[in-house]
Amino acid sequence: MTLGFLGKATFLYAVGNICLRAASFLLIPIYAHYLAIEDYGLLMTLLLTIQFMLVAMNCGTEHSVVRFAKHYEKNSQLSSLMGTTFVISLIASIIVACICLTLLLPFFQAILHRQEVYWLIGYTLVSAFFQSMCDLLTSYYRSQGQPVKYMIVGVVTALILTVFSFIFLCVLKMGINGALLAKVIAYACVSGILSWQIYSKTGFKVSLKLVPKLFHFGMPLALSGFGQFAITGASIYFLSLLSGLESVAVFSLGHKLASVLMMVLVIPFQLSFQPYVFSQLDLPDIKRKMSRLLTYLMCSIAIGSYCVLFAARLLIPLIAPPEYSEAFIVTLLIVPAMAMASLFYYGETLLKAAQKSYIIGMIVIVCAVLSLIANFILIYYISWYGALLATNVTFLVLGGSIFCIGIKEYSVPIEWRRLRIGGGLFLGVLLINLILLKSTLYLYSVLNLVFAGAILLFLIRSTLWDQDERRSVRKALKKLKSFFQKAPPEHIESNIA
Repeated sequence: MTLGFLGKATFLYAVGNICLRAASFLLIPIYAHYLAIEDYGLLMTLLLTIQFMLVAMNCGTEHSVVRFAKHYEKNSQLSSLMGTTFVISLIASIIVACICLTLLLPFFQAILHRQEVYWLIGYTLVSAFFQSMCDLLTSYYRSQGQPVKYMIVGVVTALILTVFSFIFLCVLKMGINGALLAKVIAYACVSGILSWQIYSKTGFKVSLKLVPKLFHFGMPLALSGFGQFAITGASIYFLSLLSGLESVAVFSLGHKLASVLMMVLVIPFQLSFQPYVFSQLDLPDIKRKMSRLLTYLMCSIAIGSYCVLFAARLLIPLIAPPEYSEAFIVTLLIVPAMAMASLFYYGETLLKAAQKSYIIGMIVIVCAVLSLIANFILIYYISWYGALLATNVTFLVLGGSIFCIGIKEYSVPIEWRRLRIGGGLFLGVLLINLILLKSTLYLYSVLNLVFAGAILLFLIRSTLWDQDERRSVRKALKKLKSFFQKAPPEHIESNIA
């Protein structure tokens, strides 16, 4: 697997992620206009709850499939790996459902501000179960280096979710129940198709001998995932309890727009980077390649942040009513946390390569506790501004700790000079947006484009890139140019005629 393949895989994972997440963005105008602002906040709280349920239901099985699929495939035990992970996830899902419908009912009644929550929690549980099955099964495609199939799953799921959400919300006026039912149908259909395709190919066996190994590797990562969602979820839950569902709605919209950075750059990088590293751990130049990829990631974060903030400023007035206007401030001030999350995923890969995943779980749990305390105190006094401050501080500690420990456990030669330049670009993007926060839309657009032009000129003329990188860029541009020249206008017109 080459760096070129990694780039293509990252792009395809990005397309799959974008299509899957794009459905939720396409649905923002529907949610914002067909649901009251309090109901929108309620829906966002339930969608966050699904993410918590997913972590508990998966028990780290999707990480185990990515890490060990090649090993068990060589030993003709892939059917045992796939079957055992499925059974573990199924049993965990049943346990989660029992706990949510009994012990956690008072908690759900408090954060949802409703006494009758059985149907809402029921829809949420079923949706989380089918989504966990999709996550487990698509991890097989990641382990096999098949990003095209991963992309197809994202596209199909997005289409089904969008169509049924439109029908249930706009046509049948089913409200929150309709939004949740659309998710259930979409993920149930896709997980059913994936189960038939994958298990008919790999087989299905259950091995009790694998259970201890899968738990040893997967459970610390499940705890890590739970802690990560606790870090972001604590803000939503405490906002609901202490400030109301309207604050949840504004904060959630801004957070969702900022998460485009994660969706387009960070998560696709993680999805392709980890299999790439794990498949080449024995190669002598893998650490040098990993160092260079970190540089590319951080420079991409700076460029991606500019694009996300510029688009958010333009789109918020178009996709949501005026009461959501402060969502841009949330987007702007939470972008640093998204950038620190990229360092976390990079350091996480290093620790997984060193087979020290327990360190990840320990640090994330500590940061989750820190997040709970910080959110409770800060939200009580300054509402969602406190949520923003708590989230950034927590991700700063989390990303910095995991990255530093990962470098120590699996030493990689870091390109500090180029990283500092990338960090400076990122800070410049934040600063220009803060300065223009109260400006008119026209002035904001003009000055941002001038800033972007200046940065582009700096990148072209600077010594940031070596000759190999410049050569690769020129080669890519030539390929792009030749692609568009394959069908000249005359040829196209003759075909049309």
